[in-house]
Amino acid sequence: MGFPILIGWALSTTNIGVTDPKMYDYTVPMLIFAALGVLAFLLGLWLKVEDKKKGYGLETPNIKN
Repeated sequence: MGFPILIGWALSTTNIGVTDPKMYDYTVPMLIFAALGVLAFLLGLWLKVEDKKKGYGLETPNIKN
């Protein structure tokens, strides 16, 4: 996917002139990953709401004895 490219781009644009990888500032890439986590959480909440409204059965077991 494009996330490694996005993180590399964020590192190269926020750390202009830094040649030692140990001196990189990883704040922006970590904020990107945190935003992805928040987005995944919101998507999960949205799926639960849709499942409750329309009864897709997303949390019901698929194996019946």
